[in-house]
Amino acid sequence: MGDVYSSGYNNDNAAPPVNHEPNMGGGRVRYYYDTYVQGAADGAIGDVIHFKSLPEGARKLPGAKMFFSAGNAGATFAVGVTGTATKFVAATAIAAAGSALMEDELASGGTYETPARGIEVIGTNAVAAIKAAQVITLHIPYVID
Repeated sequence: MGDVYSSGYNNDNAAPPVNHEPNMGGGRVRYYYDTYVQGAADGAIGDVIHFKSLPEGARKLPGAKMFFSAGNAGATFAVGVTGTATKFVAATAIAAAGSALMEDELASGGTYETPARGIEVIGTNAVAAIKAAQVITLHIPYVID
């Protein structure tokens, strides 16, 4: 068997060494937190919830999670970014109070770095409406600078 090396190892051992982007090593961990509360009436099937944006150059870390209070039977919710509505978690049942990991983009061994000017996080409701007064909260750790 032969030795094989990661890109980080190769960069560290190049002559001269190749500097890592701050979000790949030595950057500061930040925390994204946002909450949506449905109004006094049920939402509509297909509603898109616009959350705040992740900043430019942020690298999303494992451990992102969505929390939700009890909703309507059959209701599902996906979380992603503009252009890829299921980037972080595919449609997940939100009828009973609970939580879901938002790590779908990491499942294939990949990572997610936000593009220039940052990107808006969105949630998409399907199958049944978001229940009146239902609360959905997102927690996303990321590293930057």
